[in-house]
Amino acid sequence: MRITIKKSGKKISLNVREMKGINKMLGLMCYRDNLLFNFNSIKQPIHSFFCPSFLACWLDKNNQVLEMRKIKPWQINLKPKQEFSKLIEIPLSNYKIVKFLVGN
Repeated sequence: MRITIKKSGKKISLNVREMKGINKMLGLMCYRDNLLFNFNSIKQPIHSFFCPSFLACWLDKNNQVLEMRKIKPWQINLKPKQEFSKLIEIPLSNYKIVKFLVGN
């Protein structure tokens, strides 16, 4: 699946694996793709147990980036400051996308 996200007036289109059902609990513990999680405007915390470092991009319903954060392994109760509709977890090994979103 492809999704276009917007940040500071720029757009980038990414290939993502949409996580549904039980896979929402697995995330980067089991997959190494860009992962998309859909929610209903919440502040759901995430964790990074058993995961490599990744970039968390919390989005609104229009795919506008609300907040981004580099997440290190073994962290708990990570959430943005405001409600969001979607979360994309991007492995830091996806250098091109990470560089576009956060710069050098």
